[in-house]
Amino acid sequence: MNATPSSLDPWALDSLEVSKANFLPHEPGVFMAYRKRRILYIGIDGKSIRNGWFRKQPSTFLEETDTIRIAYQVLPHSSTASLEALYQDLVDSYDPHYSGKTQTSLREYQGVIKKLMTENKALKTLIKKERAVHAMGLCQSKVYLVAKLLSDLEAGLSGSRSLEAWMQEDKTSQSVRAVLAVLEEIEVVIAPYDTTSPGNQ
Repeated sequence: MNATPSSLDPWALDSLEVSKANFLPHEPGVFMAYRKRRILYIGIDGKSIRNGWFRKQPSTFLEETDTIRIAYQVLPHSSTASLEALYQDLVDSYDPHYSGKTQTSLREYQGVIKKLMTENKALKTLIKKERAVHAMGLCQSKVYLVAKLLSDLEAGLSGSRSLEAWMQEDKTSQSVRAVLAVLEEIEVVIAPYDTTSPGNQ
């Protein structure tokens, strides 16, 4: 029999329930698992349809097997090449859910998505690292600022007649508040790296 996709109507072929797969013929041919009008799986075997079914074990991933039937066509005089060509034509024609183009595309896209997720994770780590470096760089600038403010405060204190006079100078209170604020900002940044703090011991 020179079978073609147009001559193999799955719903017109001999068929049986998945639970009765043991009764598939021990002859070469093609088999198709389907539910209602949807082809789920297509397979071929050059020696035994039954052995081909159990070797590939599609029932392990088919859901609701009690509603699925296996259609089959014995092709006793078909060569391996002709069976392979028929298989590919049937897959192209029916796009089986578990072994067709759609499923292949889904697997390919899943692979791409996983790769992009890995790359994105690496990028997030890099950005976090760069932000940390940037934040530490800003801290370094702020340390210089604090040093300048403290130096100015020290010079102002040394030149004052009394503590009261120094405290009443125009920029003294502003500088003190600025020093405290900048030190708090620095502390927030370096806290995760400070091994001397109780939380990091």
